[in-house]
Amino acid sequence: MHLVVGTRQVLADDGDHGPIRVSNRPDGQPAQPFDTDGISGERSHMTKADIVDIVYEKVGGFSKKEAIDIVETVFETAKTTLEKGDKLKISGFGNFVVRDKKARPGRNPQTGKEITISARRVLTFKASLVLTKALNS
Repeated sequence: MHLVVGTRQVLADDGDHGPIRVSNRPDGQPAQPFDTDGISGERSHMTKADIVDIVYEKVGGFSKKEAIDIVETVFETAKTTLEKGDKLKISGFGNFVVRDKKARPGRNPQTGKEITISARRVLTFKASLVLTKALNS
């Protein structure tokens, strides 16, 4: 399986004039798979809107609104699962785990004064072997 990112022009709303066509290439053409010749010269990125477009095109059989609802439901379910502190395992992709970190002593780098870094929850991700192999092939 390979993922194609940034192959379509997307609609953006500038707030005043409604939706406008934009492209991540200076010549206005749609990007090619993994095209790094975008406006900033940095690697492309994928947004939730890009995911909705891919689901809409690849799966088919439902409206764009339904594709949006499906993607939103997937992300909301993942968020709710992680908020409860449960592990999220996605076969062939990886594991998301919420870890509790204890309060610990630290130091303000500007002043050198000792401070206490508060306890918090952090999200960690460990890629599956399938994803790791795909990234390194």
